[in-house]
Amino acid sequence: MKNDPSVPETRVKLKRRLSQVASDYVNANFVTGYNDDKRAYVATQAPLDSTVADFWRMVWEQQSRVIIMLTAMEENGHPKCAHYLPDCLGDSLQRYGDFMILLKKKDVHQEYIISILELKDIENNLVREVKHCWYTAWPQHGSPEPISLVKFILDTRVFYEDSGAPLIVHCSPGTGRTGTFIGTDICMRQYENLRIVDILHTVYRLRKERAGSVQTKEQYTLIYNALNEYASVLSSPAISTASSSMTLHSVH
Repeated sequence: MKNDPSVPETRVKLKRRLSQVASDYVNANFVTGYNDDKRAYVATQAPLDSTVADFWRMVWEQQSRVIIMLTAMEENGHPKCAHYLPDCLGDSLQRYGDFMILLKKKDVHQEYIISILELKDIENNLVREVKHCWYTAWPQHGSPEPISLVKFILDTRVFYEDSGAPLIVHCSPGTGRTGTFIGTDICMRQYENLRIVDILHTVYRLRKERAGSVQTKEQYTLIYNALNEYASVLSSPAISTASSSMTLHSVH
């Protein structure tokens, strides 16, 4: 595939099913988390109309319980992501390949939307709950406010910590914003435990596992600025109401 950022050594492979064409390909890579936590994340391309079924198959096979979405459906009039989940409560079940999706709950916040989905494997008649966390504050051009990204990471972290399954993260290509989110999360964890961070080494390791992660100078700078904000939050718990709530989430 043209401009495929998948690194062969870390590529996610789909299992072959009798009802599927014999292909194990999906544009996604496992990424190691903080403290050498193997397969902590799956960095992936946004679902396309032709790959939505494969995307949900990957979610099911990896037993992932949380999806992080970092792109709008369209930006500048260009499609960035296929519609891969129901929009409204009460919508009928939507089928993608061997999977059915039902929207059970939707909470709209100022900068993100949390949807609770029921994911059903039709072939095996099994059901799981998956949380979909859509960060809507990333502008089409430029970067979000660093403290906004920090708050989103902390507010959603509670959903996937200790789940034992990879956190699935995607933007459009699954590299720039995706790598920025993952890099920021890893560095935040490093700072929580050691009070030091190595952003350069974190991004270097990211790119070895998912080529092209953190695409621009602005995204690289965002990680630095986000960690600077987070350090201020942890050293000054009363800095603001929002910061105080973040401090509570970050205590281990």
